[in-house]
This record gives sequence, C-alpha cells and structure tokens, in this order.
Amino acid sequence: MDYSVAIYVEVYDNIGAYKGTYQSGAGDLIDCIFSHDESGCKGFSLNFATYVDIEKKDIIKIKIFDNDDYFFTGVVRQIPIDGSTKQEYIYSGFGLNDYLVRTNTEIQTYNNKTIRYIVEDLLDNIITLKTPINKNLGKLSALTTTITQINFNYIQINEALDQLRKIANTDGNDYRVGVDREGDFIFIVCDTDIKATLVVGKDGQYGIDEYEPQESYEAKSKLFVLDKDGNFHDTYSSMEDIDIYEQKLTAPDIHVNDIDNWAKGQLYELEVETRQAQVIWKIETENPTILVANGNLRIISNVPPIRKISGDDSFYGQGKYGNGLYGGVGYAGKDLDDELKIVEVTYTIDASNATRTIQLGSLPIELDREILKVRKNIEDLRISIGR
Repeated sequence: MDYSVAIYVEVYDNIGAYKGTYQSGAGDLIDCIFSHDESGCKGFSLNFATYVDIEKKDIIKIKIFDNDDYFFTGVVRQIPIDGSTKQEYIYSGFGLNDYLVRTNTEIQTYNNKTIRYIVEDLLDNIITLKTPINKNLGKLSALTTTITQINFNYIQINEALDQLRKIANTDGNDYRVGVDREGDFIFIVCDTDIKATLVVGKDGQYGIDEYEPQESYEAKSKLFVLDKDGNFHDTYSSMEDIDIYEQKLTAPDIHVNDIDNWAKGQLYELEVETRQAQVIWKIETENPTILVANGNLRIISNVPPIRKISGDDSFYGQGKYGNGLYGGVGYAGKDLDDELKIVEVTYTIDASNATRTIQLGSLPIELDREILKVRKNIEDLRISIGR
C-alpha cells in the first residue's frame, strides 16, 4: 500500500490569495489529523519536519490520496514558535465554524420573520462580511417556521444559530448548522440515509475489526421552562417510555408565543435514548469515500458474543460428540445489525496509517462530562488572570 502521497494541503492567506501546496512524501509534511462533527469541520493538526510558510489566520484546504474533492477547510490558529527547543513543528486550528464563535450579532431584532429570512440576514450583513465563510443558497433548507419575535443582544453568532436551530427542529426535521468541508455555511436537514455498511471481521474495503456498542440512558423526561426573565412558563414531558430525568431550562430572548416551539425543539434532542459506539474504518487509498458527520452507518457484527450452553449432568454427555465435561460444548450468541447516526469523524493519516475513527449515536457520557470539566478549568483560568 503506497502512502507516499496521501495528503495534499493547499494554503491561502486570510484574504483568499493562494500561497502554496504541501504534500506528504514529497516535502516536509509528515502527517495530519482532522475531524468533522455535526456542525461541519471541527479541528485539524498538521505535523511538519521543519518550519513552513504557514501563518495564523491562513486558510487550509485538505485533499487525501487521489480524490479531487476537499475533505476539510479550516483556519490556522496555532503555529510553532521560532527558536523553541521543542522539535515539533505542528500547525493547528479549527474549521471555519470558529468564526461563528468569534463573531457577535450586535443588536438584531426580528418580528414575524421566517427562520430562513433571519439566517440569510445574518449571513448577508454579518457572517460573509466579517469572515471567509461562503453563502450557498443550495445549502439552506426552506426553514419556513415563522418567529413572532426574537432579539439577539450582543450574543455570539453560534449561540443565535443554536436558538434558531432548536425552533426549526419543531417542524419534525433534525438540522445541521455550521460550515462544511468546502467552506460553505449550512443550515440544512440532516441526511438519514445509510452512507456505508460495515461488517465486523470482514476483509476488504468495508470490514472493521471491532464493534462494542453501549447504551446511553441520559434522556430527559420533563423540562421545566422559564421565560427570559426567569418566570415559569410551562412543563414539557417526553412521550417516550423513559426513566425520570427532569431539567430546568430558560428560554432565550424570544416572544412568549415562540417559547413552545423552542422548548419542543429542546425536548426533541434531549428525550432521545440512543445506542453509541466508536469504530475504526480504514481509508481507501484509491478514490477514498468522503465521510462526514451526516447520515447513518449500518454495522453488522458477525462475531457474536459467545456463551456456554449448560450440558447434562454426566461427564461425557450425550449425542454424537457429547456436551458434558469431557464432550463437545454447545455455544450460542446474538448477531447485531445496528443503524446508528454519525456524530463525529476523525481522519488520521501518516506514513503507516490511514483511518477514520467514527463516533456513532452520541458522544460518550464520560467524554461529555470531561469536555465540560475542561471548559470550566479554562474559564477559571481566564478569571484568575483577569481576562
């Protein structure tokens, strides 16, 4: 298997001017890692053998093997420091979603407008003016739900979009909101089709070595919803047959008539009990499949868990081979045939490895809690240094 030219990285400056291309096997680029979640491109890391002409705010676009499509678009946020004795030359950053976190809505008020109108207004007057994110009308759903009133009072764009997404979910669809691998803004219905069927223990392109699913039981059964002023509005109960798990939520700055839609959109996400799993799938070196966090994977396990069937009380048992202590032992297992939602895909490509690590169903509870812990530690640090 030839990994000599597995990675191509195109580099552009922050105004879009082309700077150059780096490729593995023919220069200083050693390996790369990049990932996608449900909001599009998430993060990346490029490892070089020495310093290269990449600066903060540069835009990078990644292709792999012989596929002509971009697998990732992001912005550089960290570069090696000149003169450091640390012999690592890692350039890292995030997908263009990072600009949605950094950009503020300022003051915006919308009365009796559809979600589509609000999204396009934010795109035209803030997002595309201040960031390198592209507007592509083909990647916006109809979004016909009308909002009586919503106010954005100097909140970050990603927060405003999250509020709109929760309201949009009440039309029965699940939406992806963010920036995709081509650098285009998306607010679009999630795919529900099967992107690939992987078989445990199978050789070839669609084979994987392991599958160890777990069940997640963090579904919310009842929401106590307050309005933006902290006054009790209503309760919303799940129709699912799940254990008690109640939670208080405060609505954003929206009209009281819109709180029902917002709360139902929240419950749509929080009432779900889901199986979760992580699988590793090798990347094909010829025309590799573009897999992002959109749609489902089907996993067939043909290596069922094995258990011993109790034999009779005799040492040698009965039957042709016997099933007692000294005879043959019968086994039974249960085959798995799962169809799970793709929530995160991490690509790892180096001189000896080219794999996708795929998180299915939901993020592990332990990982969610660890992320919250890290965020709290970062916030504590910011407070301690006065930023």
